[in-house]
Amino acid sequence: FRSVEIRALERPGAFERRRRTGQGYYIDSAAIQRRHATGFTELIENIPRLSLGGPPGVGAGASSINTNTCPLSVRFLVDGIVVHADNVGEINSILSVADVAAIEVYGIATVPPEFAMFMEPCSNIVVVWTRGSRSH
Repeated sequence: FRSVEIRALERPGAFERRRRTGQGYYIDSAAIQRRHATGFTELIENIPRLSLGGPPGVGAGASSINTNTCPLSVRFLVDGIVVHADNVGEINSILSVADVAAIEVYGIATVPPEFAMFMEPCSNIVVVWTRGSRSH
């Protein structure tokens, strides 16, 4: 008998394909682990050009946001579903850091077509993939 070695090329997921474009800001699971965050907002608070609102020196938990009309220009999309929160801090009670597998952040000029429908009237979208999701 002859032995045959079969190698399959690993096809990168959609997250990796989008990350290679360089059009957004990406946080993968390794980076999430390194941050040792206790709340979801700690994972995204230092992302360039992403304002979670509130006056300087005030934590994100005190900031007000209405994600229906996006006055602070942030919309959260979790596993393909828009998540509404009354304030930015509320997202910490909705999303556990332990459940987050990857994060993508886009502005209006960089958003991929698959997320464009969620942008208006927002200028930023935070796309979150949880560990249970097979979509990223």
